[in-house]
Amino acid sequence: MFELDAAALRRLIFALEDRTRHYAVRLSDGEVVPVERLDRDLAARLHTAPLDPRQPYVTLPDWTSTQGFAVMEAFAEQQNAAARTALSQALHTGPRAFRAFKNSTKQLGLEQRFHRYKTRRLRTVLRAWHAELCELAGLDATELGADEELDGLTEEDILVVPMECVPTALIGELDLQAHREAYHQLDPALSRYLYRCRRMQTPSPADPRSSVWAAETPEHDLVGFLWYFSDPLDHDDRIVWIEQLYVLQSYRRLGVAEVLVRHALQPLLGRPGIHVACNVPTAPDGIREVFARYGLGALQTVLYRGPQTPVKA
Repeated sequence: MFELDAAALRRLIFALEDRTRHYAVRLSDGEVVPVERLDRDLAARLHTAPLDPRQPYVTLPDWTSTQGFAVMEAFAEQQNAAARTALSQALHTGPRAFRAFKNSTKQLGLEQRFHRYKTRRLRTVLRAWHAELCELAGLDATELGADEELDGLTEEDILVVPMECVPTALIGELDLQAHREAYHQLDPALSRYLYRCRRMQTPSPADPRSSVWAAETPEHDLVGFLWYFSDPLDHDDRIVWIEQLYVLQSYRRLGVAEVLVRHALQPLLGRPGIHVACNVPTAPDGIREVFARYGLGALQTVLYRGPQTPVKA
């Protein structure tokens, strides 16, 4: 019996969505094979026989256009009022509903989000199918990779989108939390002072000069954000100042910061006249390493001595 790993899932999802062919799965290694390439008698048995792990090949689980339509309806219901109306109208265009829905998600900037949503639904179907195969074969599905960890958040699942209507209160709260974590070793009074000074010198997240990018799960939960603002320099040059890059603690070490920098900043890097800068605290959270991979190096060092620091003779 094959393991239901990420590579196997990609192959199976492709086969489920391909409406031009029928596929069978080779149980020894999980390879997907067009049914027309199999022996004619074997192919005929696959269409009539129940799921049987003793056979060399089995058919994929059912995934009908009705099920696909239900996924689109469920996705539409989760969107804001304007997007929900547009997507619902697309779903009621008759025989062209699937094409109209796809075009609408593209126009609304929801194409990637829907792809991730649909992929997670397909994973659920395939995991249940694989678990049934394992049970029929007397095997433990979890030992073959068919557990819920397959639906855990990975870098591929993270969706980065610009915040058009910035929730200033939420971003401000997370920005303060990031500051406290970064300077937790400082006296609380000094930490508050540094935060006030920093915020007095920078525009708000909702300022027209600011750009805020959100990292979301497929369920649209916020897991991190990157906030920068831009100001003119001499001539045609501009400074892009990264004010905050923050990832919620439970979502760290998943590549969220890397994805945020790649989507939000990489298009700016290397442009003529664009200077990029940021303040990075000394807290060892890996952020400096992320920025270093995109060519940002140290410009200055801030030295500090607390009142309780002993004086060396």
